[in-house]
Parts: sequence; C-alpha cells; structure tokens
Amino acid sequence: MTSDLEISLPTFFFVNKLSSIAVLVCSIFGWFGNLLIIWATVRSKHLKNRCNILIAFQALSDFLHQLGHIPYVYFAFSETLISYRSCYFVQFVSFSACDFSTMVMFFIAVDRLIAAKGTTLYSSLNSTFYILAVVVIALAYCTVFKILAYESASDNMTMCLIPEAITLPAAKLWFMSDGIINIGVTIIYVVLMVSVKVPTSEYRQLNKSLNTIIVAHIFGWILTMVVTFAVTLFVSSK
Repeated sequence: MTSDLEISLPTFFFVNKLSSIAVLVCSIFGWFGNLLIIWATVRSKHLKNRCNILIAFQALSDFLHQLGHIPYVYFAFSETLISYRSCYFVQFVSFSACDFSTMVMFFIAVDRLIAAKGTTLYSSLNSTFYILAVVVIALAYCTVFKILAYESASDNMTMCLIPEAITLPAAKLWFMSDGIINIGVTIIYVVLMVSVKVPTSEYRQLNKSLNTIIVAHIFGWILTMVVTFAVTLFVSSK
C-alpha cells in the first residue's frame, strides 16, 4: 500500500520495475529447472517411486507459483495499482501453489526420514494411498489459507506481489505457519545428517547433499519468511 511508504509514487514504481526484472530472471531459471524435473520423472521408469513423484508435484507447484511473478512485472511496468481484493484473484493459483509446495516439501523431508530410519515401515506403505494422503493434506492446507485470505482481503491498493494475495491479520498467521513448517524441514534434514551412517564415500555424498539442502532452506525459505514477516509487522505498526 503506497500510503505506508515514505517515497514518491514514481520512485515506488521505479523500484518495483527493477525488482520485477530481477524476480522474472530468477523465475526463468526456476521454470526451466522445474520443467526438467517433471519431464525426467514422467520419462524415467526409475523415477516412478513415491519420493520422486512428490518431488515432481513440488516442481509443478513451484512452476505455477513462479507464474505469479508475471502479473507483478505487468503491474510494475504499466504503473498500475490494484486492490488487495483483486490481487487475491489475480494470484489465486500462484498463491495456492506456494502453499501446496510448502506442505509437499515438508512431506518429502518426512519421507526421507521414514525411509532412512524406518525401512520396514516405509516398504509396507501403499504408494497410492501414501501420495494421495500427502496431496489431500496439502490441498487442505491451501484451502484454509484461501478462506482466511478471502476474509481478510481489503480494498486498499497494492502492486500485487504473490504474498499480497493475503493481507493482515491473516498474513501474520500465514508467515508464522510457513516459517514453522520450513524450520521443521530443516530440523528433519539435520537429524538425517547426524544420524544416518552409511559407507564412507556414500556418507560423504549424502552429507554434502543434506548440507546443501539445509543451507538452501535457511537462506532461502526461512530467511525470506523471517524478513517478510518482520517487514509486515513493521508496516502494520506504522
């Protein structure tokens, strides 16, 4: 909302133009990578296991999530502000995909933990019901926040980034919920890193992969959620 900013409207639009270009460039790499994951999963017989199918679901949801940056680029360069209520509908699919991806990401971590620590239990699980249960829970999570976002939507004006599909006070709950989930994902991978022992060369490879995942979560999802939540609190206090 521009009334909360101590900058002129032309400066506001200029900053958003630069930001939207950076976001779009990152999205292009994301689209390419996520489509490759989906394509590889569909084409390869060896990637038809439950974990890789969940990864493909997350790649698809991330792809749909990143499509939400296109409206942002359009609004920035056309210097157009729309209401939060309208933004809810513009970013409906992308915001839903973001929530779906977050929940699936958590279950991928849980899947790896069960596979490593409870091999017998993991092998006894029915793959179809297993994947269906994850999808249902992820969709339920999306639905809860879609309802909260709709109820909290206002007619104040915004540039319509993806997170602005949900406004205060529901946004605070959303940031906290996503933050907790991502912290949970990081904790699970840390537990895996320190507890799973395999032959030396494989262990080093696994350890390196888990370290990469942990760093990506801390400096990606978690840091983003913490900073955005802090900014939201700061703006709401003005």
